[in-house]
Amino acid sequence: MTLPYNYIYRIIFVGDPYVGKTALASTLALHPMPILYNTTIGIDFFSVLTLLNDNIIIKSHIWDTAGQEYYLSIVQSYFRDIVGAFIIYDVSDRKTFANVPRWLKRINDINLSKKTIILIGNKTDLEREVSKEEGERYAEQNKLLFFEMSKCDKTNNINIFNDVIEHIDTSMGDTSHPGIKKYEGYNSTDLIKNIPDTSSTNCCPIS
Repeated sequence: MTLPYNYIYRIIFVGDPYVGKTALASTLALHPMPILYNTTIGIDFFSVLTLLNDNIIIKSHIWDTAGQEYYLSIVQSYFRDIVGAFIIYDVSDRKTFANVPRWLKRINDINLSKKTIILIGNKTDLEREVSKEEGERYAEQNKLLFFEMSKCDKTNNINIFNDVIEHIDTSMGDTSHPGIKKYEGYNSTDLIKNIPDTSSTNCCPIS
């Protein structure tokens, strides 16, 4: 049986507790979205398939990391050998934005390889403490991709993730990278019809 991907990308989600990392990962993985999420204990794992415009299928292994300091020794080991990192903050909680530089430094100190880092302002459906302009300015200063997300716009969130995967594919090209595994001998057209439909939307009261 052939495997349903051309490449595997290793990606991490980091950020303070309760910024919505697990909710976002669950949305991307098309899991049913419960009303409440339990706190991540160390590391959670999700797998997501993305079909690119050139019929290349990327399987993203997403490591959803806990934000509590006492898990840091476990979490930091996952910063190595990644091709992408999402740093997520809550636009309704300024403290989570103030801690973004700390997460960025930790990633860069441990992982010296080429990678794409994406800054995500999450929970835009709530009352803001951090403006979009502040997020954009910090991302520009630190050469990060920047997006904002809302739990109520599932399709937009999936489209943003797909755009990021497309960006990584374009920027990496055929470069050998410890965060990318290539599967040889796979014909993408065999399984394109099985890529899930992500066109539906819903909104759930998740935290």
